Amino acid sequence: MIEDENTCLEKKISKFLLKVSSFPTGDQLSQKTREILQRCSKNILKQSCDDALLSYYQTEYRIYQCVERQICQPEIARVFKDIDDFLKTASSIMNRRKARAGRSLENHVDHILNDFKLQHKMQPKIDGNPDIIIPHEEAYYDSKYPKNKLFIIGVKTTCKDRWR
Repeated sequence: MIEDENTCLEKKISKFLLKVSSFPTGDQLSQKTREILQRCSKNILKQSCDDALLSYYQTEYRIYQCVERQICQPEIARVFKDIDDFLKTASSIMNRRKARAGRSLENHVDHILNDFKLQHKMQPKIDGNPDIIIPHEEAYYDSKYPKNKLFIIGVKTTCKDRWR
């Protein structure tokens, strides 16, 4: 019997969870997500960049939720001392989720840019702290480099009203 993509994903995720006792780093989780998807999805390498990015990002979130449930369950099942203890725990979980989501998206964008051999630098040390510069920091500081070939990119999971 041929295994469908979802069944394959569930099996691979379950197998991965057996080895997890603490939160993997963002890089580790992103890498594991791509490995799992590339084994279970026949079409992932044929998808457009946008579709592949969404698949990686959504699958990583699915895996993260499983890891989170496994690791955080004892913490949230306990009796809280008071409302502040509860809110502190909830805040910690939410902050971890937000940080992971941003790192996940950056990791998968970096992976796709590398796949296409597009010269770029993640987290360059330039004004404004962008997430990506294409092609590199040296071009940014070179006044002779053509400005129409220089790209500065912010990789964000949400749009905030402070953006202009």
